Amino acid sequence: MDDIDRRFLATLNDLQSRGMVEEATVILEVVGELAEIISSAGDSIPSTSEIVAQVAR
Repeated sequence: MDDIDRRFLATLNDLQSRGMVEEATVILEVVGELAEIISSAGDSIPSTSEIVAQVAR
């Protein structure tokens, strides 16, 4: 696990400890969407605006 993973998990744990479970869940869903979009893109990773448009759907 690298530093980014640790910080990400720490942020989620912090949100949950503050009773912000719904917010933590939304973050996990968006990250999952991003991972799916990027992995399905193959060699041509979409631009940030394209990713935002896909996640917004």
